[in-house]
Amino acid sequence: MALKRTILSNALGTSSAGLALIAVPAAVLFFAFSMIIGGDAFNCLSTEGRYFVCNRGNYTEVTWLTYTASWYLGSLTLVTFVPMVFLGVASHYLDAKEHD
Repeated sequence: MALKRTILSNALGTSSAGLALIAVPAAVLFFAFSMIIGGDAFNCLSTEGRYFVCNRGNYTEVTWLTYTASWYLGSLTLVTFVPMVFLGVASHYLDAKEHD
């Protein structure tokens, strides 16, 4: 049983580290891009061919390309960062249980 737990813990840890290679740069890039353009499209809107990014209730009109890039960076960050954290926590939990 301990061998299976070790293998699973190592697999989860490796998966988490692999996702970190994408998630961390994506999160940093998303944060920097959002600061430069004045907000993010992930929580904002587009209407009648106009595109806006939001930052604490302030709306800034941007081009379609900027809006799309911001939306995809936000999505990539969410889709990779959350699983990376869960896999890392699960790996740590299984590793800690093994050493008890």
